[in-house]
Parts: sequence; structure tokens; C-alpha cells
Amino acid sequence: MITWSVIGIVILIAIPFAAFSELVVDHEDLSFFGRGKKKKK
Repeated sequence: MITWSVIGIVILIAIPFAAFSELVVDHEDLSFFGRGKKKKK
């Protein structure tokens, strides 16, 4: 059953994960996973 506590936990987990993934995708020049060597054309 979906309750307010479940929604709160999902939001608390989803927001930091989304922020981290946006940082990785938007700033590819940071060499987190070795992908920083590629240049955008």
C-alpha cells in the first residue's frame, strides 16, 4: 500500500540521485568515470 511515508522515502531517495545524475551528465568534462576525455562537437 502506498502511504505518505512511502512517498516521502521515495522523494528523499529520488531527488539526490537525480541531482547526482544530472551533474554527471551535464558536466562530462569532469573525469568521474573516465569519460572526461571526450570533446563535444
